[in-house]
Amino acid sequence: MAAEILEQHKQLLERFWKGLTRGDREVLGATLADEVVWHVPPYYVRLRGDHDVHGRDDLVKLFLDHSADFYQPRTVRLQRIFLIADEQFGAIQFINSCKTVKDTDYDNLYVFAFRFGAGRIAEGWEHLDSAWFNHVIHGRE
Repeated sequence: MAAEILEQHKQLLERFWKGLTRGDREVLGATLADEVVWHVPPYYVRLRGDHDVHGRDDLVKLFLDHSADFYQPRTVRLQRIFLIADEQFGAIQFINSCKTVKDTDYDNLYVFAFRFGAGRIAEGWEHLDSAWFNHVIHGRE
């Protein structure tokens, strides 16, 4: 049974990755629990007053629409380094390489960590070099 669950969670993250990298709202949304919670990096809570994202629709918008505020969508290349999953948690580490809306080069290492619930992603955490993002995107430390 444990091997089955591990494979299901791995396949769930594969579908999440497919939806994210292809901009497929239906596929991405199908991987998320209705009341999914996405925890933004604490740096952005302190710096910009950002807050956690609650709910499938708002999270899909964050991933597929909000990124255009920072990156030129056609230039975004996400290079996955690893994907892992166990009975409760999973993670995807990747490099985001693109041009910013200011036409500067951007490369940063990200880790998305996940908690599973009822066969979907129930909770997630975004980790990146926030100071580097702020420096490149906003031109400040």
